[in-house]
Amino acid sequence: MLTGIGLRNFKAFGDEMQEAPLSKITLIYGPNSGGKSSIIQALLLLKQSHEGHYNQGAMELIPRGRYADLGSFPSLIHKHDIDLELGIKVEFDAEERALTRSLPIPTRRNRSFRFRKRFTEGLSGCVDLIFVAEPSDDSDSKDSSELSSVGYRLTHDYNEGMALDIQLELERNFAEPSDNGDSLETPKFNWQNSDSIDSFAKFAAENLTSLIRHDRDDVAQNSMTRAEWSSLLENSSVETALYAYGLPYTIRPFIETGTFTPRSNRLTIPLMADYRYNMDRITYLGPLRSYPERLYTVSGGGRESTGIRGEFTPHILHYNPSNVVGSVNEWFKKFRISYELDTSPLGSPELAGEHITIALKDEHTKTRVTLADVGFGINQLLPVIIEGIASPEDSIICVEQPEIHIHPRLQAHLADLMIDTIADEPVKRKQWIVETHSELLILRLQRRIREGEINSEDVSVLYVNPGQNGSTIEVLRLDEEGDFIDAWPHGFFDEGFNELMDA
Repeated sequence: MLTGIGLRNFKAFGDEMQEAPLSKITLIYGPNSGGKSSIIQALLLLKQSHEGHYNQGAMELIPRGRYADLGSFPSLIHKHDIDLELGIKVEFDAEERALTRSLPIPTRRNRSFRFRKRFTEGLSGCVDLIFVAEPSDDSDSKDSSELSSVGYRLTHDYNEGMALDIQLELERNFAEPSDNGDSLETPKFNWQNSDSIDSFAKFAAENLTSLIRHDRDDVAQNSMTRAEWSSLLENSSVETALYAYGLPYTIRPFIETGTFTPRSNRLTIPLMADYRYNMDRITYLGPLRSYPERLYTVSGGGRESTGIRGEFTPHILHYNPSNVVGSVNEWFKKFRISYELDTSPLGSPELAGEHITIALKDEHTKTRVTLADVGFGINQLLPVIIEGIASPEDSIICVEQPEIHIHPRLQAHLADLMIDTIADEPVKRKQWIVETHSELLILRLQRRIREGEINSEDVSVLYVNPGQNGSTIEVLRLDEEGDFIDAWPHGFFDEGFNELMDA
């Protein structure tokens, strides 16, 4: 699951990095041509670049590919200024068990800390690895910790050179036995105003090194004052910061030659696998669906997505009649759509290939019709339903304007489909990232939060606002009752009210 995104100098977004949280359901609002589609396009850019060519281990940027046509680098860079630096960040949940095996952390009980590591290497861009270690639940392993969460940020740019940034901080109090057996309490560490910086310096020098290597013989003793630490944290020099941590011999080969230490590889390889897994799980359904037809040609082979225009909808229905067709009809009933769907083969496959028709039987008149006979609404809705029920577990479903040509009541029901498919159950656990203008989608989600079906943390509402210096992303928070904590930007959902008042 993706948990965050950041954009810098990408299309409508300017030089200031715009970051936003992504939840199980993320709705993206904003005016036309304001940049809201760019959030999904950035993910598609990473996906098609990930699936593309690699040059000496570095991933090449592919602006024009299978999922998105962004032209060229000059086309997608902000204001077409090729001297600007392009930045795209993604954060995601990583597989904790694999990383725990890859990263044994020797530490005393009751300690909890965060480890952040950044790599920058040519076209591969910038990678932030963020580890949060918690004490082991195993009572027999009091001197060990396990990773409780892992963050991963990736930024693509065209800068050359290497950089490495390491940061360690305490998440909560920890106790360290003294010589007489008493515990010495150290307050929670804070980079900005903590009085514990002086005592924490030695702790950081000792324990940070243990994450990179087991041998601590050459760790320098750090006796910097709080003021010196504060000054260091504001210093952008990676080398200076590393040497202050007492790690020159461990890190210097990476800085000077661009080679990872074996221990670093043990950290990065599992995370790269998780990054690739998340990229593979992204599916995309664009705003314009394929025109409904009376007859469809299908071919063999598995399909896990309906495609950019929903063009593989007939294929998925035909080759998965028992589970997909049945589930579609169940959702038709929940949506109060008075049709029952089925597929029928036509002709001789051995002569002309496989052809099918998708039929809809009217529950009232028992008349069978095709998608071409019932207008655009169901044809627009069907790929969205199938994407939700037929895509693999952990899919990251990106959809633009699912509400097009759909009755307002059905727009609200789409929110219930999303809620059902994000459940922590086998074959589900999906994520939705939706660019929309629909007020009814968010209203239904707010209602379900009030009713307790989902938590407010499961929903992110983003508003992309165009500005003179580039578009900005505003996060509109929801409280536990589903009410907005932050006000909507002027001129969006208040238009209907204004029309009534001006009448």
